[in-house]
Amino acid sequence: MYRRDLPEALKTRIREFVIGFGKTKEEKAILKEVNDLSEFCPSSNDQLATIRQLELFKAKAAVETDGGLDQQTREMKIREIDQKLEDLNKTVNGRSQ
Repeated sequence: MYRRDLPEALKTRIREFVIGFGKTKEEKAILKEVNDLSEFCPSSNDQLATIRQLELFKAKAAVETDGGLDQQTREMKIREIDQKLEDLNKTVNGRSQ
């Protein structure tokens, strides 16, 4: 994961360094000492999809129980959250196939 404002070239350099680290005997020894690691694997923000789903379920529950919202606003907010959940589920399901 990177800060969104990092230049793409810098992201690429960081990614290549991290993913490439651990190829030599010396690098493997360093990683072994750091929590018994062996290598780094490529990753993306997609691995956080489950956390995003949980946050959306939490937000939906909060809206459903918010006594300060009128019915129209509550329904609108729930539709927005449901749409985000649907989009996220499509992403998750598309990845697992």
